[in-house]
Amino acid sequence: QPLSVLAAGPGSTVEVRLAAPPLDRPTLEALAEVFGRHRGDDPVALRIELRRPARPMRLLATLPQTRVRFSDTLVDEVERVCGKGVVAWV
Repeated sequence: QPLSVLAAGPGSTVEVRLAAPPLDRPTLEALAEVFGRHRGDDPVALRIELRRPARPMRLLATLPQTRVRFSDTLVDEVERVCGKGVVAWV
């Protein structure tokens, strides 16, 4: 079944899991464009792993002004920008 059919109900968040590096500004800008094409009611969050040698960190950034319509097309577009397996429905 399509992910959009299997997705959790209202109140769930579309989470994109990223790592820096290789995450950079052009990637975030491309991701913002994808979100802009899929406006809807579902909240979005970015889970970012900062891979720094001295002190790695994990951040969770909620995007209160960004809401999308969860669909297989959204997942495909996000994965084209950020890589396979980065989208979760939490």
